Parts: sequence; C-alpha cells; structure tokens
Amino acid sequence: MGKLDKTLISKIHYLIQTALNYGFIGGSGVGKSAVINAMRGMSIKHPLAAGKKRAKRGQCERFEFDDEILKYGVTLWELHYPKKISAYFEFIDRHRVASFTALFVLIEGTPSDEDLSFSKIAYRRNASIVFLSSKSDRKLDARSRSDEIPVCDLLKQRFVDKGWCS
Repeated sequence: MGKLDKTLISKIHYLIQTALNYGFIGGSGVGKSAVINAMRGMSIKHPLAAGKKRAKRGQCERFEFDDEILKYGVTLWELHYPKKISAYFEFIDRHRVASFTALFVLIEGTPSDEDLSFSKIAYRRNASIVFLSSKSDRKLDARSRSDEIPVCDLLKQRFVDKGWCS
C-alpha cells in the first residue's frame, strides 16, 4: 500500500469517526433551508444551496460539508413531513432518523400538531429531538445577510475559543 493510499484511508477513517448527522424538519416556510445554508456559510443564491427546488411532502434531502474549524464531516438532512401521520413510522425508519446526532424540529411561534405528532413518534424510536424556534432574532438574521463575517463562522470560532471542541 502506497503513502497516498495510507493518507487517504487515514482521512476517510477520521471523517467516519467524526461525522455528525443533523436533521431539520418542520412545516413549510419555517426556515429549514435557511438554517442549513447558514450552517454551510452559503446564501440562497449559491448553486448548491438548500431550498433551490420545491420539495415534495415526505422527501429527504442531503447536504454534506467538511467543517474546517471544528474538523468534522457534517451531513445536514432537510426532511419534509409525509402527508399522513400513519406514514410517519415508515418515514422515520426509512431515513434512519434515530441514528442522527440530533433532529431539530423548527417551529415558528408554537409547535403545530404535525410537529408534536412527528416528534413524539421519533422520540419513541429513540431519536434525539430538539425544538428550535426559527425566525425569532431579526438582528442575527440581518447580520447573516450582510457582508460581515458570516454568522456561522463567528459562532463556530466562539465554540472553539471556549474549548468545547478540540
């Protein structure tokens, strides 16, 4: 095995060990794509940005990137509720939601019946559920759209500075 092969295998092994999977689910227009794009440091105008095409109910979209600051391989999943509550069980199992590092349920205001039903079923399947109120900070939103340091980089650097990761 050559030096290049060993280096490649070492890098792949490192990425597998440090991979994070985060799911984002919520009703239409709550900001799933915006959160994913902010985490990746992209604007909606970027060709690889989330939310470029109209998603169908029950669909799951995958967005990957390597975080240079945190040194993790990150996969972000944009999930869209199935049409019927009876389909939630199969949807959760098919997309292996319980294996995600966390599933963020984005809510605007108060959780909908759909948010609560899905969360309850996913929790019973051993998924880690986090409710995230979206569109609640106008200053943060304005800053993320300005030409200053992208919010995602600033927050990640603060995370590193506080010693919460190596």
